[in-house]
Amino acid sequence: MSAPWRTANEKCFWYSRSAFALAAIESWWRKAYENRPAIVWLPDYFCNQSLLPLRQTGAKIVFYPISEDLSPDWAKCRALLNKSSPDLLVLVHYFGIESDGETAAQFCRQSGALLIEDAAHVLRPYGGIGRYGDFVFYSPHKVLPVPDGAILLAKPSERTPQPELLNCSGLSNSGTIHSRWMIKRALQRLLPRFLLRLRNRALPEFDFDPILQELESDGGLSVLSQRILARHLPNFEQISAARKKNANTLRNLAANTTSIQRSVLDASYRLVIPFSDPIDARRAYDRCRTQGVPVESWPDLPPEVISKPLDHIVARKFRDGFVFLPIHQTLSERDLVRMVIEK
Repeated sequence: MSAPWRTANEKCFWYSRSAFALAAIESWWRKAYENRPAIVWLPDYFCNQSLLPLRQTGAKIVFYPISEDLSPDWAKCRALLNKSSPDLLVLVHYFGIESDGETAAQFCRQSGALLIEDAAHVLRPYGGIGRYGDFVFYSPHKVLPVPDGAILLAKPSERTPQPELLNCSGLSNSGTIHSRWMIKRALQRLLPRFLLRLRNRALPEFDFDPILQELESDGGLSVLSQRILARHLPNFEQISAARKKNANTLRNLAANTTSIQRSVLDASYRLVIPFSDPIDARRAYDRCRTQGVPVESWPDLPPEVISKPLDHIVARKFRDGFVFLPIHQTLSERDLVRMVIEK
């Protein structure tokens, strides 16, 4: 079942969420190396909720600044080495946009760190994604209609001994979570469109940060998700093509309407609409929400980032200026048109 994500002879492990995969890497590092908490460098533009399992391992987390192109600010990263040297460095391929893995790998070689490629926003490897990391993880549950599912790939080398220590608890049933997911899926299919739009009008405010909650899982891939994923694997080409088509359609619609007139970034997870003025971003979000569009903002930022705004200017700018629209493969062109221009 791991074939679409493997690029070589990597060892593969399944989890319910990539957050558990990241925590598993830290726990592996502690056992395989110096038996001390790892120093993990993460980009400052990161969802705080997803860090809960990693924080529970006792890892020391350092947030490095990102640049306007969503890649690490390497100059500031080199300056950070004077204060802390990473054991593990996470490189995120935001929204399906390939980040500079080659530079990241070179930085890790110089600093002695292992490189983790976070490809949670990517359906499958392409370009250089997955080529440079000692570890790479994907989150098919973010792209495919499954209640959970994340795959972690470990490249065998002298720097990654005993990959079997990454293994999690195996398959999970998680009945309560699945019941809620199946009810949600049924409502999406059966409810009239005007009721779905009415529900979307109750979405939270643009700048709402959710309360930190325990992730409802034991970390293992569920039996239900395993079965559904197996059915989707032969359709990856069509799924990828449909998402690209929807992204391009929505991009063109957004660029030619009065409701949203902004350039957009490429995406395979969500379509990103960036605004230079936070007020404009909030207004666009509110317009979409009022129209019943399933619009999103970035869920939250880590408190360490929020408390030092001058050190994390770009991350704060993106949190306040990015609006996200869905490009799911099941959306029709009519659905996409309604997102942008329906009144």
